[in-house]
Order: sequence, then C-alpha cells, then structure tokens
Amino acid sequence: MTTDNAKVVVEPLDKPSLTEFTGLLKRLFEEQNIEPEFHRYDQDVTSPLSVYLPPRGGVWFLRPEAGKPASGLAAVRELANRTCELKRFYVIPEERGRGYGQILLNQAMNFARQSDYLEILLSIRPDQKSALRLCERNGLRPCARYHPDRRAGIFYSYMFSREVK
Repeated sequence: MTTDNAKVVVEPLDKPSLTEFTGLLKRLFEEQNIEPEFHRYDQDVTSPLSVYLPPRGGVWFLRPEAGKPASGLAAVRELANRTCELKRFYVIPEERGRGYGQILLNQAMNFARQSDYLEILLSIRPDQKSALRLCERNGLRPCARYHPDRRAGIFYSYMFSREVK
C-alpha cells in the first residue's frame, strides 16, 4: 500500500520525545527478538541523546503527519572518524509499504553526507526482506562483518562521493 507522503514529518529526538522513542525501541526489540543486553538496549533507553550524540549522530522519528504518533525511527552513530552506522532503523508493521523506510533512509544518508562521513554501515538479518531490497535499491552493497552480532548475517556499506562540496 502506498500513501501520499506530502504530510510526513521527520523530527529529531529531543527530551520530550524520549518516552515515544523508548516505546518504538521496545517494539523493535520484541518484533525482531533482539537480545537487549547485546544490543545496548539499556543504554539506548536511559541515554539515547548520548549514544547518538549530535553533531556526529542523531535519532529521527517519522510521523505520518504533524502531531500524530511516530510510525518509524532511524538513528546514526559515529563508529570511526569518517564512518558511521545506521541503527534502530524501524517502521511499525501496520505502517509498512508506505515508503516510510525510504524516507528514513534518506534522512540518515543525508545526515551522514552533510556530516562529512565517507561511509555509512548497516547490519540486517536475512529475514528482513524489505530492508534488504531497500538497501540494494539505494546503492548500499554487502560488505565485511564489522561487528560480532551473530544474528545480523548481512552487512551493508555505502561509500559517499569524495567530491568537494
């Protein structure tokens, strides 16, 4: 199903939206049966603004329109001086198929490009078929494993142009 995305709002995480972030994060972890202790769940819940610290990182909500509950989120954190990782990339099941994943991916990649990163990395489980297709459509390519998560299975990388801005 597709919808008119003209009203979609992407907003950064702030202190008033921490409860909403925690709720979406819990849904993500439950749906994907993620091991909280391995994936820094406690740290993300208690201090996400320090984990995804601006200006080198960030968290964004996607809302179908202003004032509505968030339907998805994406986060970027710095891994190395010129490399970042896309984390917490999630759209709630009842809102999938509307192009929201593309909007969130665009947000994360634009942020990484503007933050002068040379590369963005992402790990995906093989059963996340829609996310795999989205990555491939957007030029992300399989790469070497960059963290020990045994469930991730597929690691993606996108290298940004080295052109002068």
